[in-house]
Amino acid sequence: LLKSFDYVVFNEFASNAGNSGMRLGWASKVSSFLFTPFEKTLYVDADTRFCSDPHVILSQLNHLEMIGAKEARDSGYRSNSNGINGGSIGYRKTEKAADIIYSVLSM
Repeated sequence: LLKSFDYVVFNEFASNAGNSGMRLGWASKVSSFLFTPFEKTLYVDADTRFCSDPHVILSQLNHLEMIGAKEARDSGYRSNSNGINGGSIGYRKTEKAADIIYSVLSM
């Protein structure tokens, strides 16, 4: 794995949560932003298909802490998605964004 990518980030939250029996799901995605070495990060699931240029997401991060894509599927696909597709999430590394993530993870 380390030879295949320029950067591999170890997610300490996901590792510790797995040991405690906690269900990871979305929390492993969100917590990964806390460990990114980049000012802007675009998290993308392996099965995500972009229908437009993902650069738009990164450019929006000049003005926003986080950004998600609108769910393209029927709203019944995931009852807790609130219309946001977790398959692609943009994140700007700021103290405010980190505070939001910590508060969500502590729920």
